[in-house]
Amino acid sequence: MPGFAPWGDQPNWGQWGPWGGPGLPTPGGSSYPPLSGVSLTGQSPPVLGVDIQCLYDLDPYFSVVSGPQCLAQDLAHRLQTPPGGLFYDPSYGYNVPGLLNGAITPQKLQTISAGIANQCQADERVQNAQVELEFDTDTETLTVNVIVTPVSGLTPFVFVLSVTQVSMQLLGVGPVS
Repeated sequence: MPGFAPWGDQPNWGQWGPWGGPGLPTPGGSSYPPLSGVSLTGQSPPVLGVDIQCLYDLDPYFSVVSGPQCLAQDLAHRLQTPPGGLFYDPSYGYNVPGLLNGAITPQKLQTISAGIANQCQADERVQNAQVELEFDTDTETLTVNVIVTPVSGLTPFVFVLSVTQVSMQLLGVGPVS
């Protein structure tokens, strides 16, 4: 395999790295064509994204999510990452589980709601995000309903999260009713 050795020369991945761009190189020097025009969602190209199912951990079967499910998964990642948790994007992240430590007041819920909306709208695929929160004092569980209006006039959808001090679960993704 000329040009590829794990201890030395690495292949030329092109302008955008191994995940896209002009095409992925093969060890022989030619490249696979880029994924433009590939559609796993019925859209061409898949506007809201295509990714491996990895909300809590990498799916061992490498199941693929796309469309609203992919965007909801990406937004859920944003909402459980501490601010600055990505070294290359200091504005990425809003650790909602970490915000549930201490007393939950109506003012704190307003602050959390605004932070969730701002973090969702920081994603380039989101035009608007409306957030509704419900806090159960008995179980100390925050239910987060986010109505997402994607860019480009795509159909809005809602995703629901259940958040405690130690965990966050994506309960569902569906059309706005």
